[in-house]
Amino acid sequence: MPRRCVVGGCNNVSGKGISTHKFPTDEKTKKLWVSFVNNTRSNFNGPTEHTVICSDHFDEDCFSISANLRQQFGFGGISGKGFRSILPGKYPTVKRKKTGMEPVGLPSTSTSTSSVGISSERRPSVRISSPTAVESTDVTVMPSAPPPKKKQRLASERRARKREVQEIEAEYDLAAIKRQADSSLNSTGQNSLPLDETPFEFEEVTNENRECQTDAVVFKEKLYRRSKAVQVKQKMKTEETQTIYSGTSTFREMVDVKVQCTLYKEAQTSSPLHEGVPELHIDFEEEEEEEQSEIEEYHPSDESRHSSEMRQQGASPVKILRVLQHISVQCITERTFFRHQQFFLQPVIVQVWEKCQKVITANLKAAAKPLYLGGDARADSPGHTAKFGSYTVMELKSNKIVDVQLVQKNEVANSNAMELEGLKRAVTWMKQEKLFSDCIVENIVTDRHRQVAKWIRENLTTLNVKHFYDVWHLAKSIKKKLTAIGKKKGCEGVNPWIRSIINHVYWCAASTPDGNPELMKHKFLSIGNHVQDIHADHPGELFTSCLHPTIPQDRPKQWLKAGTKACELLMIQLQKRTMLNDVSKMSPLEQTSNIEAFHALINQFAPKMNIYSYEGMTCRILLAAIHYNENSERAQAKNKAGQLMYSIDFPRAKSGDYTLRKRLVQPTYKYVDDLLCKVVEVVCSGDKTLRQQTSRLASPPPALTSTFIKPTHEEALQRQMTRFKRIEELQVFLNQPQNSGGPCFYYIL
Repeated sequence: MPRRCVVGGCNNVSGKGISTHKFPTDEKTKKLWVSFVNNTRSNFNGPTEHTVICSDHFDEDCFSISANLRQQFGFGGISGKGFRSILPGKYPTVKRKKTGMEPVGLPSTSTSTSSVGISSERRPSVRISSPTAVESTDVTVMPSAPPPKKKQRLASERRARKREVQEIEAEYDLAAIKRQADSSLNSTGQNSLPLDETPFEFEEVTNENRECQTDAVVFKEKLYRRSKAVQVKQKMKTEETQTIYSGTSTFREMVDVKVQCTLYKEAQTSSPLHEGVPELHIDFEEEEEEEQSEIEEYHPSDESRHSSEMRQQGASPVKILRVLQHISVQCITERTFFRHQQFFLQPVIVQVWEKCQKVITANLKAAAKPLYLGGDARADSPGHTAKFGSYTVMELKSNKIVDVQLVQKNEVANSNAMELEGLKRAVTWMKQEKLFSDCIVENIVTDRHRQVAKWIRENLTTLNVKHFYDVWHLAKSIKKKLTAIGKKKGCEGVNPWIRSIINHVYWCAASTPDGNPELMKHKFLSIGNHVQDIHADHPGELFTSCLHPTIPQDRPKQWLKAGTKACELLMIQLQKRTMLNDVSKMSPLEQTSNIEAFHALINQFAPKMNIYSYEGMTCRILLAAIHYNENSERAQAKNKAGQLMYSIDFPRAKSGDYTLRKRLVQPTYKYVDDLLCKVVEVVCSGDKTLRQQTSRLASPPPALTSTFIKPTHEEALQRQMTRFKRIEELQVFLNQPQNSGGPCFYYIL
């Protein structure tokens, strides 16, 4: 059942331009809401969780700018779960004009605009504004009694509105101007907007105070105003300001108004109108150009802000610009964006990341605690054909990314060598920042990459750094090998034990907090006897018997019998020397799971299906690192009852089994404001040499195709020949009398 507005005399529900809003949780604001309702009805006992007030009772400045932007651009309508949201601290002040009541006399920090009591699209309004009048005149349609049916009510409102329009036209002589505008519309081949069938508003275009707290808000406000409607301004020899009607339309009805004037250059056209939002104003006020509205002024940082917003969200600028062009919203071109990216956006991203690095290293040094580092690599494509490889170093205790290095394939011998090269560069940077000298690096956790393990053993053991393997990588390898054994004929009995063996691997590491390698090895070997129902006299000296309680013999999982094929292959796999060496180096405490989560985040900023340049990939990875560090300490989300929230996922790798995950609170994007302010600062300074001053961007490696021989277009066209064309030429060759029946296989080859 829809929730109806609780205000006296109003029964609105969500839909058709009206949204409903629950009472706020803030007690101070909630009292203002309750006071407003008490002034309209006498039997209000206080709000419940289902009590709502509709949007008709709020001024427009009570709604968030982002909600208005979505509505103005036509991205979805307004519904009960819609886009409009009330800003914190705002409260209703407008009673329904239908009841003949005046606005509530509550104290307000904002100035609301006088409007017609019949709200938005359902009850169109008309307002007349005169520049010489002290106050604006409101014309309100107030039927004496509510009609019994909806159709009758709409017909009555339509007739009343038509009468008001006729009175306004007679008073201001707007009929001639209307016919001129309609003829201009018809001359362009577009549908005109009938005055008697379209809701519109008479309003003077004025320059009100537009104060915003940050440059980002200013930019969004400018973008919103520019694309909101078609605004045509004319300057004529007159001392009065007259206002022409404004109509509404949809994206299907593209309006292009061009009114010529001998005393003005030409009409200015903007974005198309869309339903419920735009206003078409023709302003004949005679002023100087420098006195135009702040929104109409151009600033060189406006376009760069647009580019910065796209880049900082990690989105595809080509797709965003294509969407804006399809809905006829004025925007920058791809060439402009990439020029901004080259001179301003990419250098700013690198500078902000380097600033974040300095803060993180300073905090680590000030904490004076042992560091537990973790490192892992990510390739930009699966397999061994990756173009880029990024290596991430994270402080596992604080969950902060310390450094990220990007390696291109042609900088090393092959794709496999990119991980070792990334680690070398990261260690070199940490030595330059004196992390190894000013801090105590306790250990470093990586995967089982053999080249990485050898290099750490030869170069970092002298610094008293212990090297451990991540347990997840080792367990994943063991699971693959045991699954392969279980698929062999006669070894089906191994499959029920795979999960138990993997759990035993994790227990071996977690139950050995000091990281004793021999103890972990002996614990791991005990699983070979356990699957055969032998729980004592294990081969290891440090772990001779199982610690679990007595297991009942009638359980469904069957024990493996000694001497069978399944048992023999399992024991061979568990007792391999390389396997035991890896088990003895398992990390007892910290793991690299958070690094894997960061690599998943990079896929949002740099999807693997797209190809990027070296500079583009660098900046996208650094953006992901900035975002991760800002949100690395997010708390677990709670529901309204205060209970912790979880989600159940079904990963493909688990073949139908589920995983319980914690649901975290929504991430924040404070770094976007810092980046935007820095971009504006650089653009206003006009410095285009910032890229050459950035070490990560000044000297990128050559492209992978730099060593290839590129043919000319003429040579490529001459060599281009499809299989179908070859078949056609072959048929012509065979149809010739002298070649019929002759050898032709060489031609096919």
